[in-house]
Amino acid sequence: MDFFFGKREYCEKVFEKHPIVRGQYAVSREWQKDIKDDIYNLREIRKRLGMAFGKFDYVMKNGEAVLHDINKTSTRTKGYHYSEGPEATFLSAGIRDYL
Repeated sequence: MDFFFGKREYCEKVFEKHPIVRGQYAVSREWQKDIKDDIYNLREIRKRLGMAFGKFDYVMKNGEAVLHDINKTSTRTKGYHYSEGPEATFLSAGIRDYL
């Protein structure tokens, strides 16, 4: 998953035992704020759509992001809130792009 707000973005990898990924059944999660440009084609899609805030669900295939879902209103699964992790502080700084 890719969460973004303004120029801020981070990737969250969700690991599950089941082949169909549903956040509520995650075994573990891993987030990273440094996303490599050479494997990250989603920025161009965001730019074309004019999206400043949201979440993209995707998988990596042969080093390229394959988009599955576009969410204009970013949400979390039941029982997991932004305020529980470092993502909230990091992503919220994206508001500066509008000030």
